[in-house]
Amino acid sequence: MMRKFTHAAVATLLAASIAVMPLYAQDQNNAPPPGSAATAPATNGAAPSGAQPRMQTPPPQYQPPTETQGPPAAPSRTVPLGRHNFARSWFPDIAAPYEGVNVPEPDLTNTPTIKQLIQNGKLMLSLEDAISLGLENNLGIAVERYQPMLDEANLLLAQSGSNGRTPFDPTVSSTLSLEQSDTPFNNPFFAGIATQLTAPIGVLNHTSTENFEYSQGFVTGTQAQVTFDNSRTSTNFGGFDLFNPYFNTSITVQVTQPLLNGFGKLPNERYIIEAKNTIKVGESQFRNEVITAVTTIANAYWELVYARENVKVEQVTVAADQQLYENNKKQEQIGTMAPLDVIDAQSQLATDQQALVQAQT
Repeated sequence: MMRKFTHAAVATLLAASIAVMPLYAQDQNNAPPPGSAATAPATNGAAPSGAQPRMQTPPPQYQPPTETQGPPAAPSRTVPLGRHNFARSWFPDIAAPYEGVNVPEPDLTNTPTIKQLIQNGKLMLSLEDAISLGLENNLGIAVERYQPMLDEANLLLAQSGSNGRTPFDPTVSSTLSLEQSDTPFNNPFFAGIATQLTAPIGVLNHTSTENFEYSQGFVTGTQAQVTFDNSRTSTNFGGFDLFNPYFNTSITVQVTQPLLNGFGKLPNERYIIEAKNTIKVGESQFRNEVITAVTTIANAYWELVYARENVKVEQVTVAADQQLYENNKKQEQIGTMAPLDVIDAQSQLATDQQALVQAQT
């Protein structure tokens, strides 16, 4: 009989404990979070009279950038090569193709655009502005602009034929001379005889020469040459001459076309073809320099955007870890959480604080 009474008492206690546990759990859920009450709990387990529970401030929520339709389409951007047309026409100035060309020096000062972007002590910089500043103040691009100019000068040299066997530039040369001589008589038959008021007595010769030559080579290997010779000779003692004055004029036209060595356009244009390909290579290098600069600027710009947003994320993470650590510490004080969980929350808080410092750096 006593054993049955004991079993009944144990069953009654188990049933009572099962009925009380949901109420206790509900009371724990309705209790204010740790750190929100104005005063610490009383030693006898009862809440102090007049204590008003406070709602704990939740950790700040991360607000990602709002998605919009995107920035307006950027205008097309062109970077001039700074090329110069070295091949100038000879008309009306014949010497124009052979005159030097003044190439401007690179500007090593910062452009005034950067001052216009500073507002209230802050640099208001968009991606387009960053690219513009990077291209305008890039010394590497300024140096690469000279390479196409040098290549075009080499092309002009190749088109003249100076580095080949056939010169393509026309060559004009002339010879102008004037000669006058007075030779006295050194003969016993004519000594002392005056000739038509000519004094002193002697032979007076007058000779003038005007010679012109034009030559030019062509890409087929043909060489053309035109020579014009003209001379005039007169004397005061022309008793034995049939013509006085005497003119000697001749014109010579000569065309030379090689049939084997140097025949055809390819052997004579090889330096021109090489110079044109070199120009294309220089322009490609310039484009590559511009593309590399733009890519570097864009990567740096978005890395900066990422770093700023990463700081915000780490700040929210540290605030949430701090709140978790305080909650675990309060629960550990009232005996509803193991101390190991508090240590884990504290370790996570320290790790995220270090990550925040790195992100700020």
